[in-house]
Amino acid sequence: MEAWAVPETVSAPLEAYRFWPSGEAITYGEGKKTVRFVFYRVRFSDYEEEQLSHFERYMSNTYPDFVYPEWLVKEERIRVLLGCKFDLKKSAEAVFASIEWRHTQAPHSFYSLFEHCQGVLQSGAIYIHGRDHRYRPLLVLNVERMDLRRHAVEEYRALICFLLEFMTKTMMIPGQVENWVVITDLCRTSLFDLPITELKSLIKLLQDNFRCRMTVNYVVNAPSSITFAWRIIKVAIEEHTLRKIKITKTAHAPELRTHFSPHQYEEKYGGTAPNATVFWPPTLPPEPFHAEGEDPEAHLSSHSSYLEYFPLPRNSAVSTGVQDTALTVDIKGEPIEPVEESLIEDEPELENSDRLRVRFVRIPMIKQETDEVPDLEVASECQSIRPVSGPAPTPRGCCVRFRQGKCSLS
Repeated sequence: MEAWAVPETVSAPLEAYRFWPSGEAITYGEGKKTVRFVFYRVRFSDYEEEQLSHFERYMSNTYPDFVYPEWLVKEERIRVLLGCKFDLKKSAEAVFASIEWRHTQAPHSFYSLFEHCQGVLQSGAIYIHGRDHRYRPLLVLNVERMDLRRHAVEEYRALICFLLEFMTKTMMIPGQVENWVVITDLCRTSLFDLPITELKSLIKLLQDNFRCRMTVNYVVNAPSSITFAWRIIKVAIEEHTLRKIKITKTAHAPELRTHFSPHQYEEKYGGTAPNATVFWPPTLPPEPFHAEGEDPEAHLSSHSSYLEYFPLPRNSAVSTGVQDTALTVDIKGEPIEPVEESLIEDEPELENSDRLRVRFVRIPMIKQETDEVPDLEVASECQSIRPVSGPAPTPRGCCVRFRQGKCSLS
């Protein structure tokens, strides 16, 4: 399979657009101890807004000619501040370091990084596998598969940045799904044999350029020396760090089952998915995503943000990117919700009413015209689909265009 033959399931699943995090899934703590997971479509605390104002004045006074790049929006500046514990000088240094890294290493996002990590992309050292019950992708880091005799550490640095940038740009929904989960497999490697220097450089790279993205890191197959040291030092570690780092001597982290459906992660870590042998494209099993014993609808809202990224306005070309999914479409431009419907094998069903039900499926290329539903054209395939706004997923799927006169399917 070619490197860029990425399956559509990489994009956020349709039900993820109905998930709206709340409470501590968004933020917890106060002041300098604030921990935040979600930065978009949320209201920041008075303290965060105040600190941002202080930072803007500091930047204006210290670097009067500096202009923020377009991508460094308010939400990302607050992300930097939080990551630097609201230290103004450190935050300014972090801003410049991030700009430099993106300018030199990732000017075209993950596309720029690809050529630098091709040699280790299929190594199994770092890869994506599955999503948890809140649709956060899972990143696996396997220390044993990092072959530093054959490959330079720079290749692994490029690989982890490529994957994290890929997840950020294609697998998330701002304000709804903004984080990832990590499994770090130390493979029972002795503390003296671990590539400590290289691991520290990877961690620093993540901290500098992908702040406040990790929900939790399950460190599995840890040697006794590390678990012993962890028991001693964790009494002095802040609570939010303890929440984010879970260390176990075994290959199975029991807490994974509390927020993953077993088929979303590999057997070797206690799941039911076959252990991966191909590591690119990402392995992303289909639904269900809910953990055992959970009500799959309990955390979902009746409000979906899907059409904010793939809208269906009247008299304009739009995209949906939904495969094998029925939607109820209000042709007046009102919000829509998913509906249950049996598969349509040959021709889509078009209802002549104020609301139009359209089944988006992979169907043979056919041509059909009807006057029953005016002002609509449905195309079964689109080669290039882009969201209207925001860093939302960019799947392939179907296009709907409103026209005068006839409804045509092609």
